[in-house]
Amino acid sequence: MQPIRTASGVRAAGAVLLGVLGVSLVSSSPSWAATKRAAKRAAAPQHKTQRKTRKTRKTSQRTPASRMAASQRNATLMRRFYDEVFNSGDMAAADKFIAANFVDYTPFPGQPGTREGLKNGYPQMRAAFPDLHFTVNDVIVQGDKIVARWTAQGTHQGDFMGIAPTGKAVQMHGVDIVQIAGGKAVAHWGYGDESIWMQQIAPAPTAPPTATPVSPVAP
Repeated sequence: MQPIRTASGVRAAGAVLLGVLGVSLVSSSPSWAATKRAAKRAAAPQHKTQRKTRKTRKTSQRTPASRMAASQRNATLMRRFYDEVFNSGDMAAADKFIAANFVDYTPFPGQPGTREGLKNGYPQMRAAFPDLHFTVNDVIVQGDKIVARWTAQGTHQGDFMGIAPTGKAVQMHGVDIVQIAGGKAVAHWGYGDESIWMQQIAPAPTAPPTATPVSPVAP
């Protein structure tokens, strides 16, 4: 075959060569539409991760305020319980604050550690001290637990642990720890030394009779 010597012949040969190469490249590579779809699929997880990160960041920014709001609600719940149940003596109102599965780890003497045990035991205390009043001095909230430091005052007007009414004013300090779930108390641990009341209302010890001196007998 004779070589192509004219300019037009060179251009024609180049066009043919490029055409062959172009067909080969296109046929061996994916289409532009397919490439675009693949790029979108590759970028999608990254976009989702970025959206999730932004959402997590917003949630974490709201968390401290949410925790503070929950703590305030629990502290208010604790104070309301003392006012609306213990101070008023309305045991029917206890169901608003205490869950049915409530467990009292320091129940009233002779009572089961349940909600009903608390509702039956506290009226016995108020029978001895009808004006019994709790003042909440401090409330500390940590997670789902509330710690309350209180002062109880009352007047001994009924039988208390075998001691007849004395009319004496009594005072006692104590601490309650309550676990909250679903807006109600589910567990309780308490400390209040009732022996302090016993000391305050116990009859004063009587002094032993004074011995009458005996005059010496003259010899």
